[in-house]
Amino acid sequence: MAKFHSSINKLLGSYEKIKIFGSMLKEDAQNSQLILSSVKDYNNGLTNIKAFNNYNNTLFGLTSKGSTFHYMAYKIYEKLDIANLPIKVLNDVTTIKEQLKRSTISSMTIIPGVGKQMVNNNDAKIIGKIFDIIPDYQITVMFTSITLIKNHKELVRAFKKALEKGANDYNEALVDRKSSDKEKVDIIAILKRYVYPGLSQQQAEQLIKEGAMRLSPESKLNMANINDQLNFFEHEGLTPKGIKASDIAFNL
Repeated sequence: MAKFHSSINKLLGSYEKIKIFGSMLKEDAQNSQLILSSVKDYNNGLTNIKAFNNYNNTLFGLTSKGSTFHYMAYKIYEKLDIANLPIKVLNDVTTIKEQLKRSTISSMTIIPGVGKQMVNNNDAKIIGKIFDIIPDYQITVMFTSITLIKNHKELVRAFKKALEKGANDYNEALVDRKSSDKEKVDIIAILKRYVYPGLSQQQAEQLIKEGAMRLSPESKLNMANINDQLNFFEHEGLTPKGIKASDIAFNL
C-alpha cells in the first residue's frame, strides 16, 4: 500500500517496471476528510466552502507541492471556478495544524479524527467535507513490479485477498465499531507493532483511532480519478505531459 501522491513520480518514471493493481482507500461519505478554517477566519466570514469565492485572505496550508493536501485544495478551487490558488508549503502536518491554530493560514484539509479533535479543542472550525468536492477520490493504492504480476499473478491475487480480509477486520473494529472490545484491542496491538513500534500503547492507540478511515481493497481502482490526479500533476508542471491512468494502473 502506498499513498498515490507520494509514490506517483517514481511510478511515472518506471511504469514499465511497476504497476498499480488495486485500490486501498477511497473518499467515503461517512469518514470524509474535513475542510477546516481557522477560528479567526471563520469569525470573519469563512464559514463554508462557497465563502472562498468572496474571502480575500485565503491561504491553504500544504505539506508539499503535488501532495494530497495540494490536490484537495486545487479541487476545491476548481469546483468554485477560482483561478488563483493561494498556498503555503509547510512540510508537515503538525506545522500546518499549528499555523491554522494561530490563524497564520486560513484553511487546511485533514483526516476526520484529527480534524474533529482540533474542533473540540477550539483550534479550528469545520466548513466542509472533501467527499462533497471529490466523492470518487482514489487516495491510496496497491502496487508491485510488473514482473511479479506477469510471473506470479496468483501470488499477487492471494496477497490482495488477504489484505481484503485484514481491511474488513480493520473497518469493523475502528470504522464501523462492530467488533468486540477484545477484537479492537487485538487489531490496535497489531497496528502498533508495525506502524508505531516506538510509541507507548496509549499514544499509539490514540493515533490509530484518530486516523481511522474506511479501507476498500475489494473495490476497483477509480481510473477516472487517477486520470484526474494525473491531469493535476501535469497542470502543476510536476509530471510529463500525456501520461494516462492506463499507463500506470490496472484492476487485477
